[in-house]
Amino acid sequence: MKKRLIQKLFMMLLVCSMLFGSASVETAYAKVAPGEKSMYDVLTPKLTKAAFDYMNDVYVKRYPKLGLRLKYGTKKDQDVIRTLALKVTKGCKTNQEKTDKIAHWIQENILYKGGTSAYAIDTFYERKGNCVSDSELMKDMLRSLGIPAVVADGFYANMKEVPAYGTIGGHSWCYAYIDGTWKLYDIVYKKYGWSNQNEIAKYYYHEWIEGTLLTFEGMDWEKMTNGNIETVYENGKFFGKRNGKIATDEIVGYRLNDVLFCGVTKQDNATHTLITNPERTEQMEMGQLYTDGWLRAKNGGLVYVYENGMMADNVFMEYEGKPYYMYYGWALKMEIPEKNCSMGYGLLYISKGYQGKSFQFSNFEKYEKNGDYTITYQSDKPKVIEMRQDGTIHCKSEGTAKITVKVYKKGENKVVEECNTMLGVWKETTPDYMPTRYNPYEKKRIKITSAKSRKKKKISVSWKKMQYAAGFEVMYASNKKFTKNKKCKETKKTSITLKKLKSKKVYYVKVRSYMEKYGMKFYSKWSKAKRVRVK
Repeated sequence: MKKRLIQKLFMMLLVCSMLFGSASVETAYAKVAPGEKSMYDVLTPKLTKAAFDYMNDVYVKRYPKLGLRLKYGTKKDQDVIRTLALKVTKGCKTNQEKTDKIAHWIQENILYKGGTSAYAIDTFYERKGNCVSDSELMKDMLRSLGIPAVVADGFYANMKEVPAYGTIGGHSWCYAYIDGTWKLYDIVYKKYGWSNQNEIAKYYYHEWIEGTLLTFEGMDWEKMTNGNIETVYENGKFFGKRNGKIATDEIVGYRLNDVLFCGVTKQDNATHTLITNPERTEQMEMGQLYTDGWLRAKNGGLVYVYENGMMADNVFMEYEGKPYYMYYGWALKMEIPEKNCSMGYGLLYISKGYQGKSFQFSNFEKYEKNGDYTITYQSDKPKVIEMRQDGTIHCKSEGTAKITVKVYKKGENKVVEECNTMLGVWKETTPDYMPTRYNPYEKKRIKITSAKSRKKKKISVSWKKMQYAAGFEVMYASNKKFTKNKKCKETKKTSITLKKLKSKKVYYVKVRSYMEKYGMKFYSKWSKAKRVRVK
């Protein structure tokens, strides 16, 4: 299988996650100079309109099922996300209430962290993520409840301050289709339910909707795309273009952003066939993407392409009643029961201890019953996964391994075809649906500005104000370890006077703040202790 056809999707997602890691802070950009036009003046209103037009035409009018598909994971993984969504939205009566509840749950329970997985199931288990992770999790939770949703990629900033075509850090957010309207939800910047296009254009630069470049009449292709191949949507069809022109020689199996696409080139000449709709293949134009169905590639391999030209990846699907696992867009015929499988960071993991039949690359199926060929299997880490020469597998210990499958013609030592895949082994865990409720104060510490005894038997203490603090606790004792004569006082102010102390004695004082959330108190770290001798 050609290397350019099997780009490592999960690695790209990881890179995207790292790129988007700056989204939780103000994005750095050059300010508009006097007389210079801004992003808002030139681009963002047009791009916002293009985004809404595209979502309405594709996800509402033409392909309503596309915005409801769960495109990642095994049935078990998808059931975990669905169960989470049902638990979070319990008691909600409308789609608006459900969407708001999901957005707030993610904001309160997923700790922001750059460089994390962009996949929803990983975000749920680890309770850590960034803008991509939050948006993907929200999208999948909504879709599991039958609420159409998509993820948009682009930039976030005050677009009236950014020069036209300026450089800004990447960002992702989610759109939910509620009561006939697309509404923007940005977990990182806490923008919930925005639908006014003019307001959205002030802060959001839309680049892609699930891998499709947003375009408008008269756009500057060179400045907008930097010469990259892009998937675009024109007159109800998807095409691959470079600088606005059909990329006829480069479109088959190319990767864009975080997805794989498959389309027609001059060399390909549409010889791939959409099995489920073969007549459509004959009508395809150069550069047009294959869409909506199972495709049989020239090498005999199976591919499933969604309605927007994306190749199905990291998900189980059925063809002619048989289960297939989609790997970097290509299908592996699976004989490992799906109940023994789960996804993690874009890899298929199999339950530790599983022994039995394994898989076959779909383009190798033609060799299985042909006596003129021999198929061999090899694992680069047999202590993790042992592959036997009859094609069976033994998952021995937790870890990952590269599995290589080769086809030889009998009597010859020449490899006819070779493919490989990465597999993992894990010990199954029980999903925890309880709220995490991260303590936003856990790493913060109050600073005492003054601790003095100005009057007999009294100590006056003051400290710096802390954001979001609902109150403060002041602890004092007669030893450094705060074990002797320990007492604690609570106050809403940033100062207090401790009374009825023993004169001529030394006391130690420390302070911490607390905030109230979820009906609970969350405390900061204690300040450094101050030593005071009482008058």
